[in-house]
Amino acid sequence: AKHTAAVLQRLEESNGYVRRGAAETLGKLKPVELAKHAAAVLQRLEDADENVRRAAIVTLGELEPSELAKHTAAVLQQLEDANGYVRCGAVETLGKLEPVELAKHAAAVLQRLEDAD
Repeated sequence: AKHTAAVLQRLEESNGYVRRGAAETLGKLKPVELAKHAAAVLQRLEDADENVRRAAIVTLGELEPSELAKHTAAVLQQLEDANGYVRCGAVETLGKLEPVELAKHAAAVLQRLEDAD
């Protein structure tokens, strides 16, 4: 956690591999620490590189379910991503919500289960 500031800076690197690595590294933080940096990870959901978007969505899945629930709208948007791996990551991340919260979004998730990708 003492190098978190340096990792956060790497989310802004021009190299997609570096941004992806930074997002993946943040996912290794304790959920309480990760929650403090969720806004930075959420910004990467708009990244031009699909691998960075996938890493960001998977990293959000490491949040505590109650914290993840605060970001459900952003995760749901990723169900419409052009890249199948990003969409799959969004389904996996939504699956980490509490059952009551997940039930609110069951139709959107079920629709993606029929996705060809």
